Amino acid sequence: MSMETLKRIIATIAAFAVWYLSAKFSAAGFGFIMNGYPTLGWTMVGLITALELLFTGRVLNRTLFAAGLGAYFYSIYTNFVGLLDAAAGPSGVMRFSEHPFEHLGVMLLLLVVATFFDVLPEPLFIYGVFGPERARESDPLGIIIDALTGNAPWFNSAPRPQRPKYHRATTPKGRVRGA
Repeated sequence: MSMETLKRIIATIAAFAVWYLSAKFSAAGFGFIMNGYPTLGWTMVGLITALELLFTGRVLNRTLFAAGLGAYFYSIYTNFVGLLDAAAGPSGVMRFSEHPFEHLGVMLLLLVVATFFDVLPEPLFIYGVFGPERARESDPLGIIIDALTGNAPWFNSAPRPQRPKYHRATTPKGRVRGA
């Protein structure tokens, strides 16, 4: 077994492990927000995961981009609430929300972990299944940066100007030289 094959197997296993953790905390966060709807929480986990996989596909239109971005924000938020609930319990969440600056370090750490749980599985899975070439194209942060900087061709509605293949030399008055 080559080192590349081993790395791809490990990446695929790690993707499923992080997906599980993300799903668990996201469903818990959804349950904390809307108590009594566990089936709806797990359904949202499935839909959000599907949107996030579509988001990393690079062939997007504005609707899929907005839906994918919303899915990431939703999932990071529910992961954060689920992690906060796991770290402090329901009464601790209220204590954190009443005095957020006393627990700022813990809350920032949980936000970083929630973000890590959310943006990592899709690129790991794509690397493990399709290889490094495809994984370079499926970077969620790169997709967002490309869209914000205008480097995403699917995000610009105006066609890019095309240069003619051959240029003829002209004089300042617009006449073709040598003709």
